[in-house]
Amino acid sequence: MHSFRNLDTEQIEQLLNSNEKFIVFKHSYRCAISSTVLNRVEGKLKEVSESLPVYLIDVVQERSLSQDLASRINIKHESPQIIMLNGSTVVNHASHMGITPELITAFIHSKN
Repeated sequence: MHSFRNLDTEQIEQLLNSNEKFIVFKHSYRCAISSTVLNRVEGKLKEVSESLPVYLIDVVQERSLSQDLASRINIKHESPQIIMLNGSTVVNHASHMGITPELITAFIHSKN
């Protein structure tokens, strides 16, 4: 399936204090919409993961981690959800069917 990195609270702290771009994809293995969206963007996320970190949060198993990130960056938790950050700055985010390969490509090419 996917080859994305897992994330923990300590890593969130380090990433938010960095000046580096990264992507967090919040996913529920119990949700058909989440699976559909992941299937739609998985190839693009794998491509992107060669040049910048892509993290996956399983929102069922890691609910507190997902909520912790949401509160730290002041973005309402949703699933599926993609959050593109540069350190603690949210560059872009989308949920549900708004998550597209084109959105991910635009993030990669943004100057933020």
